Amino acid sequence: MVKKKGIKIIFLTLDCVYSNIIYNEIIPSLSNNEIMVIKTKGYSKHDRHLLLASIRYIRKYGIRFSIYLLFYVVMPNFFIHLSKKRLSLKKICSKYNVVYEESSDINSDEDFSKIKKFKPDLILSFYYDQILEKRIFQIPKYGSVNLHPGYVPDYRGLFPNFW
Repeated sequence: MVKKKGIKIIFLTLDCVYSNIIYNEIIPSLSNNEIMVIKTKGYSKHDRHLLLASIRYIRKYGIRFSIYLLFYVVMPNFFIHLSKKRLSLKKICSKYNVVYEESSDINSDEDFSKIKKFKPDLILSFYYDQILEKRIFQIPKYGSVNLHPGYVPDYRGLFPNFW
């Protein structure tokens, strides 16, 4: 990979329609910077099948929220992947030579090492479904920013517009 000028930025995200809109605009505009995207795997590594993951979500969050996820996250993502206007997160990263990683546990020693080795100046979190440990916040030179679409703490969590 060619060393770029600018700062080193890590984006933490969930691959959903909302974050996809953000990354289709942001990543091309930051092409002079070194960027790493770490996408959450979304469901447990123990759920090897979408049906098992769906059952786990229904048990954990209830049927109303699971239906919400289906119509506002899963289905729009499906149509984004069919669209020619917007690229999937993985395709955006490939097109702009961005390091792309997936993580089921951002606080694992393996992911911590990847982040530390990248030596980010800034960590930006958009629609990320994991809580970062303090040791990750201590890595970036300029700090970390979390973009949250709800009024905290009243509408905390990954999908505050549901509540």
